[in-house]
Amino acid sequence: DIGNHVPSVRRVPELDVEAFISERNQTRADWTLSDGSQQIMRCYLLIGADERHAVFFHGSHTLMDACPTLRAFGNLLCCMCHDSNKDLADLPWGTEWTNLPVGPVSATGGPRDDWETSGIEMIQKVVQAHQPETPTRGLVPQRQTVMKSSKPVHVHSILSDDVSAELLRAVKNHGHGLTISHIFEAAQALAILKLHPVPEEDLVTSHITWPGAIYTLDGWMVPPYNSEMRFVSSLGLFPIIVQCKEILWQAQREERIVSLAKIIESQWKEYLVRPHFPHLLAVIIQLNPPLVPTISSNPYSTTYTNLGIIDKVLPKIWAVDETGSDTIVIQDMSFGHWLTTPTVLMHIWTMESKIHVQVEANDMWDEDYLQSYLDEIVHQAENVLPLA
Repeated sequence: DIGNHVPSVRRVPELDVEAFISERNQTRADWTLSDGSQQIMRCYLLIGADERHAVFFHGSHTLMDACPTLRAFGNLLCCMCHDSNKDLADLPWGTEWTNLPVGPVSATGGPRDDWETSGIEMIQKVVQAHQPETPTRGLVPQRQTVMKSSKPVHVHSILSDDVSAELLRAVKNHGHGLTISHIFEAAQALAILKLHPVPEEDLVTSHITWPGAIYTLDGWMVPPYNSEMRFVSSLGLFPIIVQCKEILWQAQREERIVSLAKIIESQWKEYLVRPHFPHLLAVIIQLNPPLVPTISSNPYSTTYTNLGIIDKVLPKIWAVDETGSDTIVIQDMSFGHWLTTPTVLMHIWTMESKIHVQVEANDMWDEDYLQSYLDEIVHQAENVLPLA
């Protein structure tokens, strides 16, 4: 036990991971150690019955976005399964500073030649997207005030492997560079408009804007900064805008969501093909440092993140010894956030060939409402499937 008197190891008669995450997400991720130094991350071990256990990392998002956190879990499991028998006292203490990350510009290969033209043009495009005449359409919270600070409310749906495979196959058949990510982003927009319809007289001016579509910078990292041992957040953000008048409201359900997904895909591509993209967020924050937690002109705007295929980073089975008789088997993954704004978060990922969808918000929102929203997202995404 260190710092704030919360045990790092717990024996629990019943493994309730979601309850533990909710509890931890209501506490700040900073701890003072006995020597007065600060700890910025903690690892918890929940020891359950029937050989079912859980490992939980708690820390700041400045370290723990999806890719580095999954790699950190992989490194932990690798150490557990391949014990080097090296004593902690023999580790080269005092060299930790050599692992401190450089900035995102250096880590992704340095400044690009035409930043003053193409790069500035990209910044202007982002600034314009964040200054709309009409705020983005969003969901409507059930309360205007937070009842319990930082209490997360989240719902989670797992699509069967058959439905997941059908969705992926249908998206691939449509071509045009579409991915399941574009389909679920389009489904999210349609779900918002289903729960909070736009009056006909406002259709021309209404829009849904994702203030910060999220994409990992891992693919731009250059040696030596692309090491598997690197543990620091590395994200790019850019806005995506869907004008409600562009949605094919009178079309068949499949055509409607596919056409909307194509609009979204074209905007993703517009940013990601630019060589300056990995430097965009760093420059914007340098020019206009965020002083208060804000998302957009509408605090109820939404976010969307696709964590990708978890199994590619974290294999399901880890052999503890060479014989393979003892193994660690990953059964599930859960996560949550300390939420400082009323923004409703959405994450999707694939694990064991099943698509997972999670919606999370603070307690200005009722769980039943978030469940209705999640169900509508899945329903809209399934519209990409051809009619039987």
